[in-house]
Amino acid sequence: GPQVRHGDLIFCFIYKFRQRFAVVANQIARRLQVSTKPLKWYRQHGMYLDDLSCCEDACAC
Repeated sequence: GPQVRHGDLIFCFIYKFRQRFAVVANQIARRLQVSTKPLKWYRQHGMYLDDLSCCEDACAC
């Protein structure tokens, strides 16, 4: 799949990049002073990737 970079990490679009949408939504909501409470669901379901320490340098898909 397409590759997206974050620093030195390469994200697989399908498996990792989609989990970053909630992180981006959180930052937008905070800047607009909108409640981030709906994003709690994403965290509870493992769809909120804000700790990149578990990611390897490249995705092999």
